[in-house]
Amino acid sequence: MSILIRALSIRDSHSIAQIFFDAVHVGTQHLYRPDQRLAWAGDAPDPDAWREKLNGVTGFVAEVDGEPAGFMTIDDTGLIDYAFVAPSASRKGVGQALYKAVEDQARSFGAQILTTHASKAAKPFFSAMAGPSRKIKP
Repeated sequence: MSILIRALSIRDSHSIAQIFFDAVHVGTQHLYRPDQRLAWAGDAPDPDAWREKLNGVTGFVAEVDGEPAGFMTIDDTGLIDYAFVAPSASRKGVGQALYKAVEDQARSFGAQILTTHASKAAKPFFSAMAGPSRKIKP
């Protein structure tokens, strides 16, 4: 399995919408009720909404064997706003590769600490990657 990390673009809205939809509806089904997942991700992928959300956002896409498999965004304060991996790529190093990319980007922004508002599904990942308040090393 080959993971390539590249810059996120508005042109990724279709694949990002699908990754988000699948991550919520499939990847969190053991943690959230159907009505909660529906409220979070809707009843179908929405590329138009993602096109708007991605406008002006700094982030990265992970491609596995040439196909988008996850994405993560970072702002200049160190906030990781979106972080989703396709269920088929879960636990295969995609999230770690994305985290490394946003950590490097945060460093270039001058951010000292990475923060996020993690879901129940994402909290263990972020705890393992960074601990509660790991400082970014220069």
